[in-house]
Amino acid sequence: MNKNLKIGIVGLGLIGGSIFKAFCALKCNVFGVSKSVETIEQAKQYSDNVSKSLESLQDCDVIFVCTPMHKTLSILDKLESIVSEKTIVADVASLKRFLCKKNDHMCLSRPIRWLGQSLADFIILLNPSLSEPSGF
Repeated sequence: MNKNLKIGIVGLGLIGGSIFKAFCALKCNVFGVSKSVETIEQAKQYSDNVSKSLESLQDCDVIFVCTPMHKTLSILDKLESIVSEKTIVADVASLKRFLCKKNDHMCLSRPIRWLGQSLADFIILLNPSLSEPSGF
């Protein structure tokens, strides 16, 4: 694994926190974003690169969006103006249809390529089976 990659995690709950911890354990350059001050303080035990600001993910090579589904589209809208076209953005929401249902033309109008085809590259992931009992 290229440990020079900058990996961003939006949402540090069960899934995002588990992904964050795993990349930190691999000594990767990890950046986390959370709305919760308490979560930020807990996550800083693993990495100093944790904040409330999506702008902190500006230079990330890969970003995992690990927020509740009703927040995912808003996060993607914000990330579009922040990240590079070379950034890979992956969503871990359990349902996917809503990503295109907001607007029927959304999939065509966004600079998103599904499964590795430009938000940058947007990859839809299924929730992994996690061994972590909790996030932060």
